[in-house]
Amino acid sequence: MLSLEVQCEQTMLGKVYGVLGKRRAKVLDEGLRDGTSLFYIISMLPLADSFGIAQDLREAASGHVAFQCAFSHWEQSEEDPFQEASLTAEELEELGDQPLPPNSARRLIDAIRKRKGLATDEKVVKDATKQ
Repeated sequence: MLSLEVQCEQTMLGKVYGVLGKRRAKVLDEGLRDGTSLFYIISMLPLADSFGIAQDLREAASGHVAFQCAFSHWEQSEEDPFQEASLTAEELEELGDQPLPPNSARRLIDAIRKRKGLATDEKVVKDATKQ
């Protein structure tokens, strides 16, 4: 987990929160910086979701944002990457081929396996027909 401190004007708060929410950041503290018109947001951000956050924050806030990022601590993911579907036959039929949407822990593992050239559960061809 990374500790992320963001400073921005009040008009940019919504856009900054949008970027943080998209990247699963946990907001710990927020408030108005004494003697200035700047707001600060202190949050914890998973390392896997931190890549490219600088560009996203600057694009969302039109460059009117300052931030600092530093390693904070290790934390185990709350999601189970190997979860099994416990659905009835009717629910399975309704949802189709992909009954459970892949969670972020599973996506992270699949991305690492793909980068290393290892096998993944991903289907290469979805709907193929013979030619």
